Amino acid sequence: MSIRLHLAHLGRYHEVFLLRLRQIMKDEMPMFERYKSEWDAGFADWMPMSVSEIWNKMKVIRRQIKNHLDDLSEIELSRKGNHPRLGAMDVIAWFEFFTLHESHHIYSIFRMVKMRIWEKYKKLNDPFLWMKHFRV
Repeated sequence: MSIRLHLAHLGRYHEVFLLRLRQIMKDEMPMFERYKSEWDAGFADWMPMSVSEIWNKMKVIRRQIKNHLDDLSEIELSRKGNHPRLGAMDVIAWFEFFTLHESHHIYSIFRMVKMRIWEKYKKLNDPFLWMKHFRV
């Protein structure tokens, strides 16, 4: 998976997460399927976007998620939705799961960038030159 595809996946999952939050507010204990981009027709809309387009759209959706969460009462935060593997989770647990999922992809992106930099500097026969990029 490329860096752009990781970001497209994250962008689409931002949309899906916001929809799930809204459904948890609307329905009593909704059941959600595991999210897989290959099963999601909406993911195709993110595929042709450039990295900057993805990033800009993600920022808008992140703000919507933040605003939605900020507006919830304690009772609303305790509402639950069912995940097929993790079971019933309240809104806070869903948000924690969302950030964990996001961090997995950000870590993958970081490793891909690091490997590209490493490959570039390895060709220069200076195994420590790449560290300057990371201020180690």
